[in-house]
Amino acid sequence: KSMQALPQEEQYNSSCKIIRLINGEDGSMSKLELHKYHTENLNNILKIVKEQESLPRIIHSVYWNSGRLAMELSARLNIPYVHSVISNSRGRVKRGAKEPLLQREHYEQDIYNHASIILCVSEDEKKDLTDFYGISADKLIVCGQFIAQPFQSPAHDANGFPRLNSKLTEQEQRLAAELYNNAVHIQETSDKFWLYKAFTYLGRMDENKGVIQILQAWYALNRSYKTQCPPLWMVGGSVSEIVSIRNKAKKYIPELPALEENHRLVWWGYLDVDGL
Repeated sequence: KSMQALPQEEQYNSSCKIIRLINGEDGSMSKLELHKYHTENLNNILKIVKEQESLPRIIHSVYWNSGRLAMELSARLNIPYVHSVISNSRGRVKRGAKEPLLQREHYEQDIYNHASIILCVSEDEKKDLTDFYGISADKLIVCGQFIAQPFQSPAHDANGFPRLNSKLTEQEQRLAAELYNNAVHIQETSDKFWLYKAFTYLGRMDENKGVIQILQAWYALNRSYKTQCPPLWMVGGSVSEIVSIRNKAKKYIPELPALEENHRLVWWGYLDVDGL
């Protein structure tokens, strides 16, 4: 943790406990800085593990910083580790993303080589590991990720009827929509109020997420179609991260401040679940 206000230890339930390690000064910290605390975190984890009544039977790591720790803990304690990839450097670079930490791919290679099992979220990710890292498909498991029910169907039907209580079956949902909203078909009115929405980006405000390209693409549409182009809402990031992206974007979008002032481009910053 980088925010000291968070509790050091938290007992979630009878079989799950979280212990947080402090990295850096109090306040927000970029995850690009995490690798600098590797040795410190390794020593702290070893100390915590050795204070337990018995050694764990397996280690699970997520992402490459955690993977480095798992690999070294595995070697020292003679415990196997399973690794979840999330994203890989070589695949990202191959598709045109910027890699700010050049050493990352070499750590990933070692992590993948030594892991007992690697969990992938998609067949594409599995293919990245076989093509770019030479990892045997035998130890790669595509297990996907849980998708919350609200994301499995549109928020509204074609007539604008909202998705109802998730306990309704698909058939009951359809019948309710027909019963309560069938009288107001969008195509029956020339009023276009229903179309006035916004393009929305949700994610970190970082160059390697393609944020600059998203802003450039929207700006091209906005210049061509003017008021017919929906505004752009940018959701995520701290103020300092947004300022950094804005400064870079001004190179391509000189009228950025005017677009913001007219609410064509809106920065929402980080939002919690209720805010989203």
